[in-house]
Amino acid sequence: MKKKSNSEFIQEISHDVQLAWRLLRDPRVPTYLKVSIPAVAALYVILPLDIIPDMLPIIGQLDDLAVIILGIRLFIQLAPKEVVAEHETALRRSSKSDKKENEKVIDADYQVK
Repeated sequence: MKKKSNSEFIQEISHDVQLAWRLLRDPRVPTYLKVSIPAVAALYVILPLDIIPDMLPIIGQLDDLAVIILGIRLFIQLAPKEVVAEHETALRRSSKSDKKENEKVIDADYQVK
């Protein structure tokens, strides 16, 4: 297994968050999924019962972050596959068009009077 760089990991998390947001707004995803998984993740973060106490700097917050990331990925895995595939395609298409927009170069001359 190839080790991911930090930027690849962050891009993957960003993609998963965008995908999960799109799935939350899609009426074809069952309501029980939209409510149960985010609720469990939110309760873990809010309630004082933690695997690693929040009093420990940085490490205490990492377990909360891990639960949120795992909750997002579980939500994506449990959502209907055809709906996920449709949104994946749309996200890929939009990211390709964003890259093309960033590649455009405007060359101009200007003068300061």
